[in-house]
Amino acid sequence: MLPHSSSFFNASTMPLVEFIHTTPAIQAEARTLAPLLCESDATQIPTEDRRVKWFKYKRGESWGKEFDALLEEAKTVATDIKTIVEKHAGFTVQKSQPGEKRPLPSLERLDAGWVTIPAGYVVFLVCIAPGDCTEAAVQVRANIKDNNHSTVPGWLCGLGVVLIGRVSFRTEPAGIPYVSIAAPASPLGE
Repeated sequence: MLPHSSSFFNASTMPLVEFIHTTPAIQAEARTLAPLLCESDATQIPTEDRRVKWFKYKRGESWGKEFDALLEEAKTVATDIKTIVEKHAGFTVQKSQPGEKRPLPSLERLDAGWVTIPAGYVVFLVCIAPGDCTEAAVQVRANIKDNNHSTVPGWLCGLGVVLIGRVSFRTEPAGIPYVSIAAPASPLGE
C-alpha cells in the first residue's frame, strides 16, 4: 500500500475507496474555494430515486478562478491516483482520446441519499467543506441495496478519496460540497 493512502475493501477484497493525502497546494485552493460557495446557486441533479437530493453548483464568477486553480493543482496527484487504481483494483485509468466526450469536473453536494458511480469509472472527490466542519467523512457501499457500508473518516477540506468501480457514496454530514473528477477505467490488459 502506498504510504499516503488507506484502503477500505468490500468482502471480495476489491477496494471501494482509497483515501488520498493531497498536496498542501490542493488543500490551500480548497480552503480558498469553500467560503465562496455560501452564496452560490446549485441545481438539483435529476435521479431515478426521488429521495436523493444531489446538487451541482452553477459555475459562477465568484468562484470560477478558484475552481480552475484547484483543478490545476489536482493534476499533481494524477499519477498517485493511477497507481492506486492499478495496484489495488487491477484497473487502469484510460487516457483521453481526441474528440472523446468525458464527464467534466464539477462542484457538487449531496444533501440526502446515495450517489452511484457508473460501472467502468473511477471518481476522485476533493472535499470543499467549510472551515468549521471538523468531522467530515465519506461513506461507501458496494451494493445500493446493501445496508453495510465503509466509512472514510477525516475527509476534511482539501483532502481526497478515489472511488473505484460501481459503488455508491454519501457524505457525512450531508451537504458537504466536493469536487468530482470522473475518468473511465478498464481492467488491466484491455
